Amino acid sequence: MGGIADNRMSDMAMVWSEQNGLGLEPVLFETQAEQLAAFERGEVDLICQTQSNVSGVVGLSMVAKLGEEPYYLAVSGKRPQLLARLNTALNRMFSIEPFLLQNLQYANYSSAITSKDLTEEEKNWAASHPVMRVGYLNNYLPYSAKGEDGEAAGLMTDVLAGILTALGLDNQVRVEYVPSDNYNDMMAALRQGELDAAFPVYSRPWDLEQLQLAASTPVVTCSESFVFRGQYDKNQLKTIAVNSNNQMQIAYTLRTFPGTELLLLRSIDECLEAVLEGRADGTVLNPLRTELVTAAESTAPCPMCRWARRTAAASA
Repeated sequence: MGGIADNRMSDMAMVWSEQNGLGLEPVLFETQAEQLAAFERGEVDLICQTQSNVSGVVGLSMVAKLGEEPYYLAVSGKRPQLLARLNTALNRMFSIEPFLLQNLQYANYSSAITSKDLTEEEKNWAASHPVMRVGYLNNYLPYSAKGEDGEAAGLMTDVLAGILTALGLDNQVRVEYVPSDNYNDMMAALRQGELDAAFPVYSRPWDLEQLQLAASTPVVTCSESFVFRGQYDKNQLKTIAVNSNNQMQIAYTLRTFPGTELLLLRSIDECLEAVLEGRADGTVLNPLRTELVTAAESTAPCPMCRWARRTAAASA
């Protein structure tokens, strides 16, 4: 086991080894860089590191937790007022954002949070599922769509191909894409076991709990746009057009504009037409589609308001 010389964590690792009868031989290095380099060369079988360091290096996986200890900010004993201000600031930070540390970890180490090393359960699943059925919305570009040739297209296909390649499953598992016109139908097929996964999925925890589903970490995160005519006044909004086939849009609209009436239509194109014709006060639109609206302003003016809220599309 590779450790760092004169390091409390390395001492704890050897105690853990003895307690579990592993008989690991310690190999100590002066720096973390030397330790990681030796591990990469295969000179040691294991290394002892903090979880934060492991999370920051793509390709490393934690196999056992040896213990945990708190880390503190230290100030001079001559600066008691500074200590009080630091403690006050920390309390305020975590009262405003309880998951601050987790969010920071995801923002900085998102590429390393998910391990590429499959568990035995995952390996067994892949071995027994040479074909993975993935449901998708067939009219939701740039995320997913059914191309003119009948094949699945969009960001979804590139992401899944990259995941399988990174996991070493590209030659073992074949993806069979199953198109759907309706989000609810796709979710029902997933719940009934007709699909192994689905994309895109609106990943608010409460909504997924109602569907008895679980979601991956976000595949993509973006803000949402609100399309309207004339002068914008949120207090005057009475009717908002929504695509009845897109539960993601409906859920977002209900949460963002509580108390407004929903005008259920069959597509986002019909929603935009309803706004232009004055049958609806506005509609929520994927920001990746907003350029299509602004490009048509010369013939059909439809000013836009960009909301600062963000949504995440995940795979369930």
